Amino acid sequence: MDGDSWPRSDPTIQEGREAIFTEKWIVSYVRVHTIRVTDRFVSARVSVIPTRGLKGREGDDIAIGCVHEHLALGGQIWVGRGYCQWCVFFAPEVIQEVLRIAASSPPDSMPNDYNEHYYALFKPLAEYQQRVAPHPDLKYLGHREWSQ
Repeated sequence: MDGDSWPRSDPTIQEGREAIFTEKWIVSYVRVHTIRVTDRFVSARVSVIPTRGLKGREGDDIAIGCVHEHLALGGQIWVGRGYCQWCVFFAPEVIQEVLRIAASSPPDSMPNDYNEHYYALFKPLAEYQQRVAPHPDLKYLGHREWSQ
């Protein structure tokens, strides 16, 4: 990550905070806890807060972690890249937008229409991530001219 453009933060300040957690096809409302930081690794647990329209059940508790080289930590977002492939969004406006979209889905639509539902949920997350934590490859490609 470009140290000049990416604000580093102490991840332990997020202890106990509510967030949106994503990994592959999962979008969940969670509480982040048990954050541990070493000189090489950051780990935490995310406990699902059951929410209509989002994945997860009461008692679901997920361990996440990543080495520093593949983890971008910002004030309102954690982005695990490389082998991690997860994100945690702490920005209140993003959380509220995802919860609004989730609440608007019919309770029984989840299994049948999940692709459409997932993309609706993921859109504000992707836009926020692109704005505040763009992937380094996209920044590189944006500055490079392609010739045929």
